[in-house]
Amino acid sequence: MLDMDAEKRVQQAIREMIAEHLVESAHDLSDGGFAVTLAECCFGPAGIGARVSLDSVSLDAQGPLEIALFHENPSRIIVSTDEPRKVQQLASRFQVECTQIGVTMKERVQIDNRSEWLVDCSLEDLKHPWEKALENRLGQP
Repeated sequence: MLDMDAEKRVQQAIREMIAEHLVESAHDLSDGGFAVTLAECCFGPAGIGARVSLDSVSLDAQGPLEIALFHENPSRIIVSTDEPRKVQQLASRFQVECTQIGVTMKERVQIDNRSEWLVDCSLEDLKHPWEKALENRLGQP
C-alpha cells in the first residue's frame, strides 16, 4: 500500500542526492519489481552489470523470495553511487531506509541470497528477451 508521507520523503531524498551529484544512476522499482528493475538498470551501452546480495535486506518482512524479487512495492529506488556512506547519511536525514545491497560489475547480473545463487546471467542473455518481448506479443518477427 502506498504511504504518501514515505513516498514524499523518498522523492525528496533522491532529488537531494541528484542535486549533490551523489547518484550515478537511479531507477524506481515498478514493472516487474526488484529483479526486473535491476536488470533494466544494466541495459545501458556501457555493459555495467551488478552483483547484489539479498541477505542484506530483511526478507522476513517481505515474505518469500518471489515477493522480494518481483513485488512492485512503492517508494523504492535502486541507486548506483561512488559515495554509499553519503547516500545513506542523506537518506537518513529524510527518514528513508537505505541499504547497500551490492556492487557494479562488468557484463553480468548476479543475485544471491544467503550464498545461494538466484540469478547469474550475462547482460546479453537478459537483454535479448527483454528487447523482443513486445515484438513477440504483437506477432512481429
